[in-house]
Amino acid sequence: MLSAKNIQNNKLVNIEQARYLTKIDYEKGKSRIDLKDNDILLTIVGTIGRSCIYKDIHQNILFQRSVSVITPLINNFFLKLVFDCHYIQDKMISESTGTAQKGLYLKQLEKILIPIPPQNEQEKIMNKLNIILNKI
Repeated sequence: MLSAKNIQNNKLVNIEQARYLTKIDYEKGKSRIDLKDNDILLTIVGTIGRSCIYKDIHQNILFQRSVSVITPLINNFFLKLVFDCHYIQDKMISESTGTAQKGLYLKQLEKILIPIPPQNEQEKIMNKLNIILNKI
């Protein structure tokens, strides 16, 4: 069982420090969320807005409710880029609620408008970004 603290710098970290579950508890959690390769993991409790794209190299992983698992219907790299932009980061933080530990709950997350250009435009943006990042 991993949590928001395991998502840092666009990847999963400290997996070896995971909390282990019984098989019954794992199966119960697995029935709630079916984590797939290329899903986006988004932290929604505590530190809001960190994300990474899941690569199915880790078997039998579940996440606490501090992490939302998003199976995008659009280019997952483009959607992650949108989640990382300042406007959406600010929006997620401003929409989060709570006193001791802020949370952005799924009903709030689904109300955030996300600009989605046509597929070919998404690919152009991602290609341009990859060129720029490779130069950096």
